[in-house]
Amino acid sequence: MYTFKRYIIVSTIALAVVMLSVIPVTSLPDAGGIFLDKMVHTVMYAGLTLAFCFDLTRNSNRRLTVKQFVGVFLFGVIFGLIIELLQSVIPYRSADFQDCLANAIGAFIGSCTGKYIFKPNKKVSPQ
Repeated sequence: MYTFKRYIIVSTIALAVVMLSVIPVTSLPDAGGIFLDKMVHTVMYAGLTLAFCFDLTRNSNRRLTVKQFVGVFLFGVIFGLIIELLQSVIPYRSADFQDCLANAIGAFIGSCTGKYIFKPNKKVSPQ
């Protein structure tokens, strides 16, 4: 139970990304065309990995380690690949390599941002 509570924010966002990725899309506004679609992918995965960084550091007394940073980035990339593979078998959705690339760019942006904006929780240790 502790682990789930620790990752509640990223779990909620991941569930939202899955839901948005598999629901039928009947009509989308064509305001920005392919550019808008890729920006949405980038922002979603930046938010997902940023939330993961927050969940990892909120009860910690240090910034993300290199190992955690790489893990968060790879989580975003692999999660995006799994979603695209899932979309390839859903009749009303389709997989797209450019979506994978946008997801990876978003995961990188979110990981980098999270590494540098979330500061250690400076708790005073009892003496």
